[in-house]
Amino acid sequence: MFVGDGTGHGPAASVLGATVRAIFRTYPGLHEEAGNTLTTVGRLLHDLIPADLFMTGLYLTLEEDGQVTWASAGHEPPLRVSLAGRVTAADLTAIGMPLGINPDETYTTVRWQLAPGERLLLFTDGLWEVHNRVGQAFGRRGLQRELAAYAGLPLDDMLRVVVARAAEHGGREDFEDDFTVVGVERWAE
Repeated sequence: MFVGDGTGHGPAASVLGATVRAIFRTYPGLHEEAGNTLTTVGRLLHDLIPADLFMTGLYLTLEEDGQVTWASAGHEPPLRVSLAGRVTAADLTAIGMPLGINPDETYTTVRWQLAPGERLLLFTDGLWEVHNRVGQAFGRRGLQRELAAYAGLPLDDMLRVVVARAAEHGGREDFEDDFTVVGVERWAE
C-alpha cells in the first residue's frame, strides 16, 4: 500500500496525486522491495512534474506471516500498536527525501515482524496537525496517546474514535488540512 501527501492544495496537488497513482499502476514490475519501489517512483516522478512540486509517501507491504517492509520518502513512518496498547514509532533516520526532488535519491527498506493482533497505522499530517483555539496542535504525541487508550477496540472503531478525538481537539468537525488514515491489523491466530 502507498499513502502519500502532495505539496499544496487544489488542482496542482490533485494532478500530483494522479501522476503518482498512474506510475504505480503503469509499472506492475515496480512493486518489489519497498525501498527500491520508492527509488524508482521518485526517479519517474522527477521527470514528470515541475520542480516546485513534490510528494511525501510511505510504501508498505504486509505478508500473511506478519512480515512488514516499508520505506519512507519524507513521510511519517507507521505507528505500531500492540494488543496491550503500547504504541511505538519507527526510527526516523530511515526517512528519505520527498519524491520528485532528487532523481538520485535512494530509499531504505525497513523490516518488522508483526505479532498476531498487532496493528499498524499509516496517516498523513493533516490528522495530527489540527490546532485548538489557542494554537496547540493535536500532535504526534496526542495521536499516540489516543491510539494507546483505544487499542482494545476493534480496528475500525479505534480509528473512528481517534479521528473524532482529533476533531474534538480542534473544536470543529472539519479539519484544517485533508488527511488519510489507514489501519492494518494482523489477525490473531
